[in-house]
Parts: sequence; structure tokens; C-alpha cells
Amino acid sequence: VLNSQESPNIAATAREFRIIPSTLYRRFKGKTVSRADYTPYNRLLNDDEEKILVQYINLLSNRCLPPTVHIYNSIYIHMVAVMASRLCGRLPGKDWVPRFVSRHRDQLQTGFLSGFDLSRKKADNAFEYRRFFEMVRA
Repeated sequence: VLNSQESPNIAATAREFRIIPSTLYRRFKGKTVSRADYTPYNRLLNDDEEKILVQYINLLSNRCLPPTVHIYNSIYIHMVAVMASRLCGRLPGKDWVPRFVSRHRDQLQTGFLSGFDLSRKKADNAFEYRRFFEMVRA
């Protein structure tokens, strides 16, 4: 809106959009950026690097090397952290990997990140199979 005005009226535009005039002035002069624009600069990896990391994790999962529940907290976190550090040159913090997994849960192709359905676990045991086949034979 300010760029379309011949002489920018920051105070009137700030009132119109109900924002603080000094914030609008700094944003207009390019001294600050919005939070959405700032996020890629303070993240460990940018979007392209995170996409590469997701592809690599999916490649390992397709090769039957997905993280299991038992190794998730140690080896998987270490593996992802090392891969991330190779991309950006510094090690991530202790909470980075769980946040990364939650950000990309829909893109990661591993079944080990979701919980196991308790009813399936109860139904999938030798005793239940034996009982079923005994009922079928009778």
C-alpha cells in the first residue's frame, strides 16, 4: 500500500491497518522483516536442506533401515543430527530432532513414528491364532 502512494503516509496507513507506526516505518525502510520472513535465517537448515534430509531418511526407510522405537531416542537422533550438521556446519540442539520429526511427520515414510494400535497387538498373538484355528476345525 505504501509503495503505491506518491508520498507514503505512514501514520495514516498505520491507523488504517491498526499497527504501530514505528513498526510500519522500520518495515517500509527495510530495517526489519516479518517473523515469517525471518524464520529461515534463524533455523538450522533451510527448506531445501530439510527436504534433502527427509528424502535421505525416506531412502533409508525404503532400504529397510527405518528407525525403530528402541533406537529412536539414541541412534536415530544422532544420525539425523550428524546429517544436519554436515549440511549446515554445526550440531543441532537436543530438541531439534523431535521438532524436525514433528514438522515433517506427514512426509517421513516410516511406520515407526506412529504408535502401535493396542487392539492389533492383542489380536496378533499366537494364542489367538491357535484359538481361531481350533474353532475352525471344530
